[in-house]
Amino acid sequence: MYHFRDNIEGLARFISEDGKTGFINEELQVVIFAKHDFVAPFRGGKALFCDGCTLKGEGEHPELIGGKWGLINKTGKIIRGPTTRAKLKN
Repeated sequence: MYHFRDNIEGLARFISEDGKTGFINEELQVVIFAKHDFVAPFRGGKALFCDGCTLKGEGEHPELIGGKWGLINKTGKIIRGPTTRAKLKN
């Protein structure tokens, strides 16, 4: 079973049964397989991802801490990282 998220830049996030995040297109075809623990929506053709991060807090917007962070493009290719979140911001 998939849980679908927002649709931005023609791609919608989904969460697979094992809790990984991937993307589908408007025809509901998987275009980026679910392999990262978290992936933000695409902005400007890039999406922030993290692997090994954990949720801290409760509510609609808990904080993600730890893990390795990076950026992917719309094909799922890693274009930056993985590294720490602090190094990714620089």
